[in-house]
Amino acid sequence: MGFLWFGGGSSERSNEVADIVKRLDVPYWAPGSNQERPGESVGICIAYLALDTWRQVPPRVDGTTSPPTLREDVPRRAWTAKAKKQQQAATNRLAANQRQIDEYVRLSQALKLDKQDSELLKEMRKCDEGDLAYLAAAIATNIYHRPAWRHSVLDERVARVNLEDEVVSIVQSARTTADARRRLGPPPSGHLSEDDQIAAMYASKSELMRRRVESLRTRVEAFQRYHDGLAQIDRQLEKLAWIEGSGAADDLDHFVAQAGDDLSKSDLERTAETVTTVVSAIVDSMVVDATRMSRG
Repeated sequence: MGFLWFGGGSSERSNEVADIVKRLDVPYWAPGSNQERPGESVGICIAYLALDTWRQVPPRVDGTTSPPTLREDVPRRAWTAKAKKQQQAATNRLAANQRQIDEYVRLSQALKLDKQDSELLKEMRKCDEGDLAYLAAAIATNIYHRPAWRHSVLDERVARVNLEDEVVSIVQSARTTADARRRLGPPPSGHLSEDDQIAAMYASKSELMRRRVESLRTRVEAFQRYHDGLAQIDRQLEKLAWIEGSGAADDLDHFVAQAGDDLSKSDLERTAETVTTVVSAIVDSMVVDATRMSRG
């Protein structure tokens, strides 16, 4: 299914949506982006998922950000006709599964969207709904690239969002809203514009569509805040890595050693005082004894 231009009021991008776009780190797969692909990232698969959801067609890749795997083993031996038939069926499924994996590898290694996807994305972004769908995919890609996304702290302390489910849900809602606004069209003209009942119905439907877009926008903003929270975790993890790398984590050992030195110093000082006192007393006694002996 190709993209249907919506016309009417939906072709305007609101200032609120434009503000989200301004704060966004443009993903590497977006047309015109100067970002390099981060390592062996397969983040572009999130874009495929969003575009295919908008097209209302099955996703072209299975697994999105995690590659599909071979799902079954083919029996090695088949003695009966039934077993041979089952073996051939399993072989065919395995071959199809392998083609699926090969296609995933080919698509996921792409650096940019192809011409057809880029043109669709450009058309989508001419309306708020399509722009919000794009933002969902872009934000999910940025989350996927965050070190915190792979850190165990996210499972221990923070609720982990299912990126694929969130993107699909937002894009589906955006597409449904865009279709509804397209069907509603521009305000009635001619004699219908003077009909109070028609004018009231149009105003009511327009307000409903506006609220749907507003609700969708706040949802995407919440998704962005989730990303910003991960960015903050990343900064804390960098700080922790620096502390551990600088040896600051061993400071406790140094404090313990210092306390030991101080204790030893105190012991030595007490011993020194004892030695000084005792030895002085002994020497004094010896002096007295020696004097008496010399007089005797």
